[in-house]
Amino acid sequence: MHALFTEHASKHYHYLRDTMPHLVPRLRPTVTSGSDFGKEDKIDEEAERGKEFLEKVVTGVENARPGGRVHTQLLEAAAVDLDRLAEMDHRMEGAARFTALYIRCLLLLKSILKEFSILSTNSVSTSPLPNTTTNVSVLLQNTQKLQRLFSGLSENEIILANDVWLKALAVELIRVTRSVTGRSALPLARHFLSEADILPQDTTKLPSFSRALVLQIPTLADVKPGSLTRMLLPLLLTPALQGEERLPRPSVSTRFCRAIIEEPRGDADAALKFTGGLLLGIPLTAKILNLRDPSILRIKLRHPDQQVQLLLPRQSDLRLQNTEQNDYRLRTTVLLSHQVWMEACNVEISLALLVPSSAVCTHSPLDDPCVIDLCKPTKVSIAPKPIKR
Repeated sequence: MHALFTEHASKHYHYLRDTMPHLVPRLRPTVTSGSDFGKEDKIDEEAERGKEFLEKVVTGVENARPGGRVHTQLLEAAAVDLDRLAEMDHRMEGAARFTALYIRCLLLLKSILKEFSILSTNSVSTSPLPNTTTNVSVLLQNTQKLQRLFSGLSENEIILANDVWLKALAVELIRVTRSVTGRSALPLARHFLSEADILPQDTTKLPSFSRALVLQIPTLADVKPGSLTRMLLPLLLTPALQGEERLPRPSVSTRFCRAIIEEPRGDADAALKFTGGLLLGIPLTAKILNLRDPSILRIKLRHPDQQVQLLLPRQSDLRLQNTEQNDYRLRTTVLLSHQVWMEACNVEISLALLVPSSAVCTHSPLDDPCVIDLCKPTKVSIAPKPIKR
């Protein structure tokens, strides 16, 4: 029945289902004929093909010789192929996106380490290259996406995600220690040590970098940023042996967190007018799929002057829809205020996760790695008007 609803009727159904769940039943698909069993077999067969394709891509990259130009090209091609797999097969979306994001973290890490090696051979200049800061910021954000946006991961995938997160913290520590901006690297060093202390003492299942941290950090005479940098840089620059670097192989049960904004639509022609300096309420309705921690969900506002605001939604506005997959529905009103503008301008509204990590979140608000976007922003045109006298 739900498939026969128009878009308008579907919105009314979801609204009544949210507000009066004791009166409005959940519409579930029912098996009416034996042909549906054939469809299920076809879906299972497509999922198996997706798993085989993922395994083939991962195995091809692992068997290549690491460190060369061909290996980098294989990683880039694998990330593109996995993105296509995620778009074509919704059951493999979580596994494909996790593996593609992990591969992009490896590519960013290679680029950053290449810049570090250039700076190591050049003893004249100690300032980082211009794009190093941007690459490190993107790497920090991508590694936190691996840890925050995916659920249903196995132990091996969690270990690999934590390993590349420690590598990202290490390159950020090296960058800050070598910079001439005067910023202290001590808080970041303490944060890195606290993350490394979580590693298990049994190093049999750990990757080479995490294993080296467990063995070498206790041998340091002092754990100041300079001594940590001298220990970490050789570990990062040492190339991996063929067959040593392993890629993740997530299962079909891996789920990806994302948001879908239903209202505002962003296609309205007329601007929302209000008196400058007063409040404007913008209704916001959205679905958040596979949300692990609702406490870090934020409403993100980007103003025309590129100022970013992160708003905490009320708990009563966020309702759990599916307990098995942690799907939520957000229905709230975004309050916005601004002074008078000469003409109407767009305000971007989106949903994001705010990662609680003060030691890392020292970048500019426009590229803050601790703010993880869950969807593309929706543009709303507003026009603050002067007070009529």
